Amino acid sequence: MSTMNSRRGLMAATCFTAILSACSHDAVGPGASTPLTQQQGMQVGARLSREMALSLNSLTLGGSGGVAAASLGMSAHAALASADSGAPCPTPDNTTDSDHDGIPDNATMTFALPQCQNVTDGDTTEVTGVVHIADPVFSPPPDPQAFGYQATFVNLTVHFGAMDPDSSFTETRNGTDALLVSGQGLAQEHGFDIVHQDHNGTAHVVDLWHSTFSPAPGLALIVGSPLPHGFFAAQGQTSWQSGNAAQRFEIATVRPLEYDPTCPANAANPIRSGEVHAHVTGPGEQAFVRILFMDCEAPSVTVGHD
Repeated sequence: MSTMNSRRGLMAATCFTAILSACSHDAVGPGASTPLTQQQGMQVGARLSREMALSLNSLTLGGSGGVAAASLGMSAHAALASADSGAPCPTPDNTTDSDHDGIPDNATMTFALPQCQNVTDGDTTEVTGVVHIADPVFSPPPDPQAFGYQATFVNLTVHFGAMDPDSSFTETRNGTDALLVSGQGLAQEHGFDIVHQDHNGTAHVVDLWHSTFSPAPGLALIVGSPLPHGFFAAQGQTSWQSGNAAQRFEIATVRPLEYDPTCPANAANPIRSGEVHAHVTGPGEQAFVRILFMDCEAPSVTVGHD
């Protein structure tokens, strides 16, 4: 299989960045920031580390199925994969792939009930909404070296109804993931407006960041093959609002996240090491959330002050 080469940039990235920038200003208005508490910082760190893992998972080289799986989160995808409804979930409306890179030219994947429902041990997972996947890489077909996609999410909702009501949640996301091969590896634009509801209430989150993935020395990105050992780094903004509490953060990757495909299948995440900081941007506050990844385990989250 040929190694992927650099191709043209994603024109759509500029469009969705502008849209999500507007959303981020709506989520937390000027002057709305409140002092960051220890509990809030821990919650922000846990959520951000999960979203980082989803962002990393979406850097798939295996086609649209992997993109859809990553968009749901691995737990929801695993639950739906075991469903036996006789109907596919999601249902794509077009499978034309002119350059044979595993990404359809232009397809809409619809998640609907009952096929996108699974009940396991009394816990129910339901997924509804739409993911539109397009291949924006301009190259003469067939060209297996060209790789990129734009995935647009419209009211993609995961509802998890647990036997334990405190574990139930509903999460709806709208936004875009865009990916393209760059000279250094993979370049991603990640922008989402997310509403999360659970027993603690409702939180409105906006994520907007740019990330890169570089293979480890001696390794290459190959279409149709798993992501190789490499390093992921993200920078951008995130904001959240819950009730009267609201904060904005600047995201900085202090040490790139080391993706290790040899991490155990049942590990908390496939990240061997790395560190991300989220600095509060509110006036007069110097707080930050530190997320430390080690040995494929759940990351540790601490709240500090500069």
